Amino acid sequence: MKTLKRCLIPLLTLLCLLLLAACANPPTPLTETATAPAPTSTAMPSPTLTPTRTPRTMGPTSTHFPTATATPPPVPPTLLPPLPALRTTEEAAAFIIKMQETNGGCELPCWWGITPGKTTGQDAEQTLSVLRKFGESEGGMVGAIYIYSLDLHVYANLRFGVRVDTKTSKNQPVDRVSVESFTTVIDDSVRYDESWRRYFINELLTRLGQPSEVWVGFGPYGTQGSKRYFYELMVFYEDLGVTVEYAGPAVKGNLNRACPTLEQLKLLRLDVQNSSDPKMVRPPGPGEPFTDLRPISEVTNLNPEKFYNSAKDSNGQVCIESPAKFWR
Repeated sequence: MKTLKRCLIPLLTLLCLLLLAACANPPTPLTETATAPAPTSTAMPSPTLTPTRTPRTMGPTSTHFPTATATPPPVPPTLLPPLPALRTTEEAAAFIIKMQETNGGCELPCWWGITPGKTTGQDAEQTLSVLRKFGESEGGMVGAIYIYSLDLHVYANLRFGVRVDTKTSKNQPVDRVSVESFTTVIDDSVRYDESWRRYFINELLTRLGQPSEVWVGFGPYGTQGSKRYFYELMVFYEDLGVTVEYAGPAVKGNLNRACPTLEQLKLLRLDVQNSSDPKMVRPPGPGEPFTDLRPISEVTNLNPEKFYNSAKDSNGQVCIESPAKFWR
């Protein structure tokens, strides 16, 4: 009996130790716990990422873009093609003729693709830069206005200059474009070529309609020994901000008489302004008048409507008569 007790005590002790070890480190749960996260980690991204990506593409983004592009910055209504590289005076003259005949592909108050109130001064300067080496150009601030001017030496006896005014800086929209050309007073063999006809009276009235105002003047012009009697005519479109001025020889008498033609033209000034500007220049005009300009209805039997109809019916060959008592 004592021998049996001695054998059972060690056996029982060993059995207890084995049971305690099994409870502390169960083998089966370890295998299940290690393999369980694997399918969960690969299955979760699929249902989570797919619905998130879909509404971002088709929902808020697609409805937001039209709002962002609904108010784009101002751009010129007509964009000029890439400007050519002009190497000779002949190429520059041909370029000017083409631009004059087509006005750069746009209509007044746009001139050569430059529209006051829309085109920036920097873009206008870039448009004219192709002609820069064929004349004298200058740009800079004059007070609160940025002025870029280009005086061309392409024609032998015809001055052709352009000035662009932009308020504050050249990065702002252009406020005014002034184009001035004139020939010698005495030599009648120097004439405007046909490319200028687009801006002459008949073409101008045909394209723009009846002007809001017409001003006229008569008087002597020139230096001592070369003075001639001249007419001066100014056509003004207030709603467009367009003023065109013409001058040429006239006949002095009891009734001063002028019949403007392109062939006898001595001066043409074109002034295009931002028509929404309250400080828009009105007659007597963009340049220094060399006659005492007056409204046509005050010194002739014409008014803007009669002048327009007369010029239109006579293919632009309208004659203006005014009593000498109004003039020097």
